[in-house]
Amino acid sequence: MPGGARNLGVKKSIYPLIAFLDSKTLPEKSWLEISTKQMIYPYQFFIFGSTKYIAKTEVQRIILLSVFGKKPVSTIPGMVIHRKTFDEIGGFISTIRAAEDLEWRNRVNRHAVIQGITPKNYNLRYESISNSIFKEFYRSARNNWAAAKIDAQMHTRALIFCLTCCILLMITPNWNRLIGGPLFVPNISKIYFIMFTLSFMAVYIINPQNLKILTKNIFLPLLFFLVLASFFIPELALKLGSQPIFIDLDQLFLSMLLVIGFIFRAFIAPLRLGAKWNDLVPIRWIAMGFFGVFNDMSKVPGYLAGACMSIGRMLKKN
Repeated sequence: MPGGARNLGVKKSIYPLIAFLDSKTLPEKSWLEISTKQMIYPYQFFIFGSTKYIAKTEVQRIILLSVFGKKPVSTIPGMVIHRKTFDEIGGFISTIRAAEDLEWRNRVNRHAVIQGITPKNYNLRYESISNSIFKEFYRSARNNWAAAKIDAQMHTRALIFCLTCCILLMITPNWNRLIGGPLFVPNISKIYFIMFTLSFMAVYIINPQNLKILTKNIFLPLLFFLVLASFFIPELALKLGSQPIFIDLDQLFLSMLLVIGFIFRAFIAPLRLGAKWNDLVPIRWIAMGFFGVFNDMSKVPGYLAGACMSIGRMLKKN
């Protein structure tokens, strides 16, 4: 695994400065010279790599703009660090395929003294973006599932977990009506609501700090749900002429989530990651929106598993 390979490289190295690359990054010729100068004058604990992703085909451009962005990304590949600093922070988790770098950076962020810097200009290029959208879906799903074993991307996990709870909160009243039969559960809505409330109380009692993360990410979804529920429960009636059309609230909620996700991946996220308006129009934004939504959906199982595992680790620890 990537973390284990890096740890082995560090163990075999004999010099006081350690530099990291990986199999698909191409360093600029001045990478080591500039990085070491920035570390020594003045003294820095370490300096991250700064990787620019390069797209050559239309499929790669869609993936680049939707996932990686045009701005250079702070990365472990390209990092130069003092050996004694690395030993103090500790090595990478060696048993997971992805997110070991995020976990390592989280340890750095929690450290009271040790901090790294990111170069202003990129010093590595990544030219191996996949040419297959389906391979990218698989890679995203695999990496997020692998990352579920560690505490990383906690805000995103909390958001996905809370949105799922909101969806279940709307679906449970229809469980007996749609399923029924041998799977009929008396008072299922009350049971779910009580379990939902008790879970939040347990999180608050065990670790109030984690409740801040949950409430920050659940506030808007719950507020959105409550506003809709107050107007449209048990069902939404839209009058077209004299013929009303009934739409279930859960269907409306899911549809709006997809629309919001599409707009976010087609416009908001790419522009935040350095894309220009000309990169999106006239029609590329359509492909980017669909790709982004389906790519996010491929990550959901990993995010949910990670959220449940993080909650389990929190309960076990306390």
